[in-house]
Amino acid sequence: MRLHAVCVMALGVLLAAGCTQQFYPGPARGRAEVAVISPGPDVVFRAVDGNTWTPYGARVLLRSPVEVLPGRHTVRVLCIWKIGRQGLFRDIYVRSEPADLVFEAEAGHEYIVMRESEDRLRPGTIVLLDKTASRTVTARKCIPDYAVP
Repeated sequence: MRLHAVCVMALGVLLAAGCTQQFYPGPARGRAEVAVISPGPDVVFRAVDGNTWTPYGARVLLRSPVEVLPGRHTVRVLCIWKIGRQGLFRDIYVRSEPADLVFEAEAGHEYIVMRESEDRLRPGTIVLLDKTASRTVTARKCIPDYAVP
């Protein structure tokens, strides 16, 4: 049983490492040399440091984590949240205006961008959390791209 748990954890690490987008030139670096930024469930990435393409010519994947070198970075994100339902099978969603989160990334740290709201039907706040240091790095208000009823 213990070996099974170790194998599952190792597979998870390999999958996570293979699914990140590299936002720095040159060969891939180890996790201790880069910062990883992941989108939470209600968040999509639009650009990293003003770029919608990786240094290798790939379009930014909206839901995939990105790797950056330590230093100052800007991540442009959108929040998406459900505001209701139309009929039996169609949920109605709203998205926010693009929000730029500017922060100092630290090598070896993992960050997550999340939408926090007391009411899932309201915009709330976009929060960048440093999972490694267990702290909030920056936050911005989610502003809907049109008036929410």
